[in-house]
This record gives sequence, C-alpha cells and structure tokens, in this order.
Amino acid sequence: MDAAWIDVWVGCGEKTVDVIMCIVDLMKRDSEIKILVGCTEKSRSSTRHTTIPNT
Repeated sequence: MDAAWIDVWVGCGEKTVDVIMCIVDLMKRDSEIKILVGCTEKSRSSTRHTTIPNT
C-alpha cells in the first residue's frame, strides 16, 4: 500500500465506474480505496493481481 488513501485508475473505455475496491491490512492497520474508471477486463484483472497477491 502507498501513502495515498484513494487511488483512481482511469482507462481508455467509457468513463463510468467499473470497480470500487476497499483493501484493509489489519496487520499494518492500514486501508486504501481503489476506483477503476473506464477499464477493460484485462486492466481490472491486472489491478486485482497487483493489489491482492496470489489471486
């Protein structure tokens, strides 16, 4: 996780919200929100694998 609380990823597709992720790390006592806008299935999958290892 980085220092930003909210990350917005903007793809090249239609400018609608595709995914809202809330990631909580209980061990680090940290949380983060990711909003994906206009992303393809491939970029959504890539984001998920980057954010949540081993998925």
